[in-house]
Amino acid sequence: MDIAKPNKTTMQLSTLLIAVLAASVASGAAAADHPIAKVVKLLQDLQTQVKSEGQAEEVSYTKFTYWCQTSTTELNGAITEEKETIDTLESTIEGKTKEVALTKDAIGKLEEEIKDLQASDLSATDDDKARNKLYLEAEADFKSTVKAIGECITALEGAKTATSSSLLLAQNRVREVFGFVAAFATEGEQKTLMGFMEAPASAAIAMVQNKSAPNTGDLKKHTKKYSFKSNSVTELLKNLKLKFEDELLAATKAETNAANAFALSKNARDATTKATEASKTQKTTDLADAEGTLSTAQGDLKDEAADLKADKGALDATKDNCNTKKAEWEERSSIRKNELAAMKAAVEILAKVSGVRTGAPSNPVPPSAPVTMMQTLQASMLQTDPQKRAVQLLRATAKTYKSRALERLAMQIDSHVPK
Repeated sequence: MDIAKPNKTTMQLSTLLIAVLAASVASGAAAADHPIAKVVKLLQDLQTQVKSEGQAEEVSYTKFTYWCQTSTTELNGAITEEKETIDTLESTIEGKTKEVALTKDAIGKLEEEIKDLQASDLSATDDDKARNKLYLEAEADFKSTVKAIGECITALEGAKTATSSSLLLAQNRVREVFGFVAAFATEGEQKTLMGFMEAPASAAIAMVQNKSAPNTGDLKKHTKKYSFKSNSVTELLKNLKLKFEDELLAATKAETNAANAFALSKNARDATTKATEASKTQKTTDLADAEGTLSTAQGDLKDEAADLKADKGALDATKDNCNTKKAEWEERSSIRKNELAAMKAAVEILAKVSGVRTGAPSNPVPPSAPVTMMQTLQASMLQTDPQKRAVQLLRATAKTYKSRALERLAMQIDSHVPK
């Protein structure tokens, strides 16, 4: 039964009453087939039908109220869950936003640290190359000086038995190395070497070979001026040769230590750089994960917000629909109740006025005296035909019970009564 059609019973009642009254017009008002009795019977049947239809509609409405309850419960549950999810997503977004910012900052610092390490390594490498270059140059100078001093010593030792050309060669060798050895020789050693280099060949040869010089005066003058001996020059050079060899050895050790220190520091820098780059790689991965989680959470939040809005709208619509249906149901139930009461009253009034029995009594008793309204109706009914009497009864009943349905019914019947 469609609960949105409240006038079906009234329409059926009108149709049936019209048919009965039309039949009574054709057949007259015989007591054996009294038209009021048929009207009463129709009203009783319609009461039964209205009750049946009301019960059927109540079943439908009960199902509808169950749907309202379950739908409202489900929507409220979904809304609660969506709000909780939104709170969780907002917390996730807040946390991941901070994580992304901190991770980007950390990556920036690591990049600066890597740049500093690379710059430091480049500077240290340049310094190492420059130091090693100086060492190699010094090593070459030391080796060439040692070699030259050795040649000088050999030339001096050979000049004792050789010609003057050998001595001149020795003097030239000393002149070649003097610039290198002067920085390592004492002032006295420098004078000795200068005396040997500047001595006349005859005097130098005589001193080396332990012979008298041709010109004694010149030799004495030269000897007085420079005061050197060939043996002292040879020993001096030997000592200087040893000193240069020691210097070369010290320089080599220093270079080895410096090279080892550079290698250690470079290994440390390389290890630090590698660790920093690994940390940056990890941070970059963490950043990608955080940004991915953030993006997913933002998308989920948007979807959840849309779902929440839709569910709230559905809940409001459901409540409105259920409230509307409830109001309609209550209105129809009230109308139906009033109609049943009006029809019951109409049956009772028609039975009392017309004397038509509405049911077999269990203990028959004489009818009670009619009320004042009934007496009035009886008096008027003596002067009218049965159809008009029925209309008057219905109108009186409708007025008494304030039933619009019975009033409409009386108007429809009256329109079909012959004038």
